[in-house]
Amino acid sequence: MLNKRCNEIMTNLRNPEYLNTLKQTTTTTTTAIAKDSKKKSKEKKPKEKKLKEQNSRENEKESKRKTSLT
Repeated sequence: MLNKRCNEIMTNLRNPEYLNTLKQTTTTTTTAIAKDSKKKSKEKKPKEKKLKEQNSRENEKESKRKTSLT
């Protein structure tokens, strides 16, 4: 039984179509990882922009208060 499995594996390794499928699956996983990292970086950027906008709004409010007091 083990010998049969060994023979199946050896024939698969000689089959170029099988090898191409193995290559395709490895490239898709690496591209999937790259896409995930891009998504994470894109998700972080809007949060940073929102914080900057909030800080700028708060600074404008403070400056308006200071000018109104004087």
